[in-house]
Amino acid sequence: IQLLTPLAEEEEEDKEEKKAAQYILGKIYYEVGFGKNDFGKAIEWLKKAAEKGYQPAQNRLGYIICVDAWGSDPKLDFSEGIYWLMQAKDKVSLLKYFSIHPT
Repeated sequence: IQLLTPLAEEEEEDKEEKKAAQYILGKIYYEVGFGKNDFGKAIEWLKKAAEKGYQPAQNRLGYIICVDAWGSDPKLDFSEGIYWLMQAKDKVSLLKYFSIHPT
């Protein structure tokens, strides 16, 4: 985290490395969480990358909000999770997460 944070906070907004660092930090806080999942920090970092159009962050953010964090944080809205999944343009993931099978 100490190595990624300076890169993720870099001033140049559209740098791919910055978006990737923000995404990785979000994944670390979500998956490792240092003993517990830290949804707040995960969402904070993923949202920064997602807002810049970074597709993996949009997909992960949507998943976390819809599946894991929704209901545990009153500030999160299920429709926001759907929004980010749709922004990721990953319809297969959207179908997979909700076990919807096209006919």
